Amino acid sequence: MKSNMKKLSNLVKQTAFGDSYLPSNASPVAKSIWATKDFIVKNSVWLIGREATVKIGNLQWSGSDGVVIDLGCLNPMMCGDLCVRDLMLEDGGRWNIPLVASWFRPSSAESILKFALPSSQPRDQLCWKVNHLGQFTLKSAYWALNNSRFDHEDVVCKGIWKKHVHERLKLFLWRFVHDVLPFGSKLASIFGSTIGRCMLCGLEEMDVVDHFVSGCDVTRSLWFSSPWGIRIQSFNLVGGRDLVAWLLEPSFFGDCGGKVLNEFFLYGAILYHKLWNVRNDIFHNNGVLCLAEARKAIDRSFAEHKPLLEVAGDSESNERGSSAVRWGSPRPARMRCFVDFASAGDDGAVAAVFYDGAGEIFAAAASKVRVHSVLEGELEAVRFGLDMAMLLEVDVDTLFSDNQTLVKALVEERVPTWYLHFSFLNVLRCVVSRDIVFCWVSRLNNMAAHALARWGLSHSCNGLLSFWEVSPHVLTKLLVPL
Repeated sequence: MKSNMKKLSNLVKQTAFGDSYLPSNASPVAKSIWATKDFIVKNSVWLIGREATVKIGNLQWSGSDGVVIDLGCLNPMMCGDLCVRDLMLEDGGRWNIPLVASWFRPSSAESILKFALPSSQPRDQLCWKVNHLGQFTLKSAYWALNNSRFDHEDVVCKGIWKKHVHERLKLFLWRFVHDVLPFGSKLASIFGSTIGRCMLCGLEEMDVVDHFVSGCDVTRSLWFSSPWGIRIQSFNLVGGRDLVAWLLEPSFFGDCGGKVLNEFFLYGAILYHKLWNVRNDIFHNNGVLCLAEARKAIDRSFAEHKPLLEVAGDSESNERGSSAVRWGSPRPARMRCFVDFASAGDDGAVAAVFYDGAGEIFAAAASKVRVHSVLEGELEAVRFGLDMAMLLEVDVDTLFSDNQTLVKALVEERVPTWYLHFSFLNVLRCVVSRDIVFCWVSRLNNMAAHALARWGLSHSCNGLLSFWEVSPHVLTKLLVPL
């Protein structure tokens, strides 16, 4: 995928791709690329480096997080063939203010003049906007092309894929949700044939989804003999989607914990999958239904699959436990800083708490911020902690955050998402120059910074705090030694 992105970036930049035309003797590959030219230009953006050779008239570009300059930002009265570099003074460290003001609409010109120069990266970088890593993938291209069809999130199907059950069961339930199982009613709607009898109970004209889900006596009997003794007909389930949604969130359980809910989902998936197999055996092979054998097959399969739920839970716990160890342990004798971000609606706040080598609190700071995502807020918390360390003139050894995605990205020196590219590189450059180690810490062990960030949402704050400024319930968490 990276090699494809590199080839595409060379093509887009070198040929002024946005306003280019396809030659008559072009190859089939070139024709296929040019057929999607508008789509490629719309969904790609150049992150400007010091070379800044991107054409401003036919490509989207950015020099700051969250700001993309496109064709709509240009002054319609201007025409020419300028690169972004032409908008800068000769030293490349400042914008040519009159030229920027003449080529762009006032609001866009104001945004461009806020782009920091010179850029922190040497070369321009092409990113695929619809992928959070900025890398082109067939999946992201497919979703972008069909976004009108997928304008809402299918919560039921998403719930299926997240469950730790066999992939065969997931696919069966997905087909159930989308009504693609070949019941008699489905075949009748396609070929005009008769619906036919239910293969399980023998009722005429009842080979339909609703009857299979809760109307059939066989289905009712199997559910009533389940560990939960359920009368399935009392839940008014209509179709496969209603059934799977009910299996995912059975309201009659209340607050009983994830283990019970996972076991119930697994049992329901196995029950209907086994019933479907029995139905097909009768339909295709003239098999005979034996209710006791069907019940034994369901119980046996449930007993075989149930341990997999426990293995999946254990593996997740092990991964969470090893993450903090793998990402490093704090070195003694230097300052440690804990940071966190909190939000409420559109409001956000960041906090940083410093502890000395003995584990006693040294300083605390908080500030209000305006961000567009949780990840951006967590990155802003890290930047705030670094700024406060510089203001305090302290040597920070280890910086702790409870956001695993951000800590992993900082440790691996890899941008977590393209729209935070510039902010992330600035933070990373600051970290490398100070020899700071990043560690992930659980929310439970980051309560001081978290409580202070929550406090900052409803109080005036913009930097270092005195202890008497902080509410007592927050202060008690700050004063607990490490």
